[in-house]
Amino acid sequence: MLSKAIYDQVFIEGYKDCTKPEIIEQCQKEFLKHGIRNNDCDVQKDVDFKIPPLCGKNIEEHFQIIGEEQLRPYRELVFGLLENIPAPPKTWLMQPGWVRYAPGCEPQEVSYPLEEALVFDVEVCIIAGKAPTLATAVSNKAWYSWISQVLIEGTSKPVTSHQYSINTLIPLESTLEDNGLSLNEHQLKPKVIVGHNVSFDRARIKEQYWLNCTGTRFVDTMSLHVCVGGLTSYQRAILKSEKFNEDDESWKNCSSLNNLVDIYKLYCGKSIKKESRDLFVKGTLLDIKNNFQEVMNYCSGDVIATYEVLKELFPMFLERFPHPVTLADIAECEQAYEDLESEGKILLARRADQACQLLHEKKYKEDVWMWDEDWTVKDIKLRKTGWGFLVPFSDDICVERKLPLKQLLEKCPLLLNKKGDNTLEALQNIAKAVQEDLGKKEYYAKLKQDKTSGTYQGTDGPTHNVGNPLAKDFLNKFSENVLAGDTESAEMVLTIARKLSYWRNNRDRIMDQMAVWLNENSLPRAFAEQGKGHLYGAIIPQIVVCGTLTRRAVEPTWMTASNAHKERIGSELRAMVQAPPGYSIIGADVDSQELWIASVLGDAHHAKMHGATPFGWMTLSGHKSAGTDMHSVTAKAIGISRDHAKVINYSRIYGAGQNFAERLLKQFNPNFADQPYTKWQAFELAKACGKTVAQMFHQSKWVGGTESAMFNRLEQIANSEVPRTPFLGGRLSRALEPTATSDDKSLPTRVNWVVQSGAADFLHLMVVCMRWILGNKVRFCLSFHDEVRYLVPDQYKYQAALALHVTNLLTRSFFEVDKVLRKDSKQDCVTPSNPHGLSKGYGIGNGEELDIYKAIEKAGGKYTSWYSSRFESK
Repeated sequence: MLSKAIYDQVFIEGYKDCTKPEIIEQCQKEFLKHGIRNNDCDVQKDVDFKIPPLCGKNIEEHFQIIGEEQLRPYRELVFGLLENIPAPPKTWLMQPGWVRYAPGCEPQEVSYPLEEALVFDVEVCIIAGKAPTLATAVSNKAWYSWISQVLIEGTSKPVTSHQYSINTLIPLESTLEDNGLSLNEHQLKPKVIVGHNVSFDRARIKEQYWLNCTGTRFVDTMSLHVCVGGLTSYQRAILKSEKFNEDDESWKNCSSLNNLVDIYKLYCGKSIKKESRDLFVKGTLLDIKNNFQEVMNYCSGDVIATYEVLKELFPMFLERFPHPVTLADIAECEQAYEDLESEGKILLARRADQACQLLHEKKYKEDVWMWDEDWTVKDIKLRKTGWGFLVPFSDDICVERKLPLKQLLEKCPLLLNKKGDNTLEALQNIAKAVQEDLGKKEYYAKLKQDKTSGTYQGTDGPTHNVGNPLAKDFLNKFSENVLAGDTESAEMVLTIARKLSYWRNNRDRIMDQMAVWLNENSLPRAFAEQGKGHLYGAIIPQIVVCGTLTRRAVEPTWMTASNAHKERIGSELRAMVQAPPGYSIIGADVDSQELWIASVLGDAHHAKMHGATPFGWMTLSGHKSAGTDMHSVTAKAIGISRDHAKVINYSRIYGAGQNFAERLLKQFNPNFADQPYTKWQAFELAKACGKTVAQMFHQSKWVGGTESAMFNRLEQIANSEVPRTPFLGGRLSRALEPTATSDDKSLPTRVNWVVQSGAADFLHLMVVCMRWILGNKVRFCLSFHDEVRYLVPDQYKYQAALALHVTNLLTRSFFEVDKVLRKDSKQDCVTPSNPHGLSKGYGIGNGEELDIYKAIEKAGGKYTSWYSSRFESK
């Protein structure tokens, strides 16, 4: 809720009461029915400070205006590019750097392309590394080619690392002498680069690694296609299998897979020849050089295909997503940037850790450098008195009672599936059988189900057996003591497996990142003052800005990175993204964003008042500390942890059914499996949306549940003839609209789309608003679904944090000021591969967590010190 001082600035037209007394009375009865009292609200003190004056009569008009201001120059450049492009040259010059081919003119050597709008494509020789090999581009006036020096030389060197210098990249708006410390007029001028999966091309552009952001923005035809005609995972599997039923034909004709070949065929009805691509995948630089004209024609062919797709797709996208904020944010989020720092002292500390390993088995005696050091170890003296053992499930201190063998076995439910043996026999026989028969292959070949092993239920239900109890789905059960090893060596194997699970699955993606290090002349003076041994660089994340039907960004490494966990090697990955000297990373995780969006939709539709439904009240006024927020209420009702309840709640909103809820409950609490009321409990408590009431002439609706109003509104939008997001009016993919598929099984997907696309709309609004307030003084870093991060100069960090509050206008939100990228600003990120944490290992302390009150205090009530005069003059 907003204080009156803030409310009057945001809602200039004043309050309009659209509620009906009978509806409010009905809502109050629902509150009493579900045990909610109005006096449970937590009243906070008012917030009073001046926010930027709105550009319009209301908040809706404001975003329309600022979105149009930010989008207009780039949209006009794209429309100018779509008018026409020249024919490609018949012969390409093998010359390093850029060459311009204008119609009727001789090829001309240039430092970078001269026009502001280009369709661009980069090709890379895989064997020679990730650096660009060649590129082509086209504007509405000329063609361009760029050739790397290593291709001219034609010699392939073995790739020893994925670390590259900025000199190996393609300059798109600068000369060799430009270093990005001070941007000139041309570099600040709006420019547009169009590509298919354009993040791949952007990662090989020199200026994108500068700390200062230029005026160039990127448009990805793959993202545009996903918005207009993206597929569900089910539809994608059908297309890949090439098995179509009659019912599938309608959506097949208006969608395709995301690669350029299929998209070009869908929108242009033509095919692309891709045979020459093998030269870049399997060939050497010499092979590419020997077939130079062929590969250049191949690269330019991709540019032409991308241009023709853009010509068909761009007007279609603007029609289906008419609000300017949508495309303005897509262009802004293509600027994702992650700063890196390599410190000599960290490498030294790691070498010291490696040296300490020589103490084991006295291996230091074999080391020519360490054998004569003092390796004496002072033993720790332990004191002990008496004896004892820990008894689970009991606080009885009596030592005479026997071990509760039955309860101990219940900590390992796999044993309970064994039939025939009682508790005592199980304990006596397991260790003996394992030790005696562990190495006998014939024993496992003849093993029967009535022995120590049996058939165990998998995570997908009773019809799916467990193939490997040590698989990823079961590793967390060992941490929870639900599963356990019988011997110390078995426990060690399990511990190692748990620690390696994250690194094993992510190592290749992490090691495959393209890190580009800046030269000394490209670094600000403050960087040099940090001393020698420091390297500064950046990674351009390979983001597909709209990678899903819901316009959620997709990236295989950074957006799927785990939070730091003490038992996961490499899980401190995100914290390795560090702000350079003189900068901070600000941002926040918008808590329960999608639950809040769903509740707002339900409240607005049912009563036109925020918090008028039980679900809306829990989202708005519930508190984790008091156990009144939705996740805590669900956890208490079902008997599971709050984290597990969060999974249940989101699954419900995303349209999961009863069977899915039952399986989740059995995974979270195996004791549910033997209780007869499990099905009722799973459906009533995990879905909690009451029951349906069928109507003769209208669609049935939910009544009596805490989330009935919310589900009624979500299903109403999902079942409409033309589903649109209620905020920015974006349409559903053509492959899922009712005209393309009338199957009821797509309803959960459409309901999911309403909520998650609503969240995408809010991200669009937030990013565009931050750009309006802060201008070019901050750099967009990365967005993780409901998190957003910016790179900000230290002198503006508190003003930027307050600007985020102004953007979000939620007084309950906390925004963080930090030096690294991590989930929580107070998390030290201690992991097996980072045992000393960030504080001791890297000298990085905790960040700051700022609510609206602290942000106002730190920023002196000014949301921005560099734009204040502009706004105050209005």
